[in-house]
Amino acid sequence: ILGLPGQTYEAYQNDVQFMFDHEITTRTWPLRVLTNSPMNELEFRTEHQIVANEEGLVRSTASMSEAEIMRALRLRTIDEIVERYGLLRHLLRFLQWDSGLRAVDVEEALLDMTITRPQEYPFLSWTLSHFDVFTTPASGRLTLFEDVRRFFVEEFDVQETSDFECVLDLQ
Repeated sequence: ILGLPGQTYEAYQNDVQFMFDHEITTRTWPLRVLTNSPMNELEFRTEHQIVANEEGLVRSTASMSEAEIMRALRLRTIDEIVERYGLLRHLLRFLQWDSGLRAVDVEEALLDMTITRPQEYPFLSWTLSHFDVFTTPASGRLTLFEDVRRFFVEEFDVQETSDFECVLDLQ
């Protein structure tokens, strides 16, 4: 549940990584404050600085800003695309097992790239930004995975070994 009092962005990242490490499908639900719940009592909301929108969804707390909750929701989307829907599922495991790259760190880098430099990897960025509507790469899989290859080589200095090529082909 995202937005619980005391939760931090780093704690959420660690939860995502834990799920990856233990082969558990990550399911993240935004916290909703219910009308008659103890969490909705003025004293509790004040103590934890809970701010919720008109639908009761928590937008910020004392330990997590609105920007951090929004980023966590975007990280959730990236994780769904690359892990649950499998866009980079095998590649993430290979890189974690063989290169020590934590999956959540790769997902963070993908998230940052889609926000700050989408033009550097346009096909990968477009796919990660629109996968919820278009589950097929607009330019085709070969073009997409050429962007994926460049991303990992340029951003993480992954060596283009036969093992890396095999996992890319499998993916």
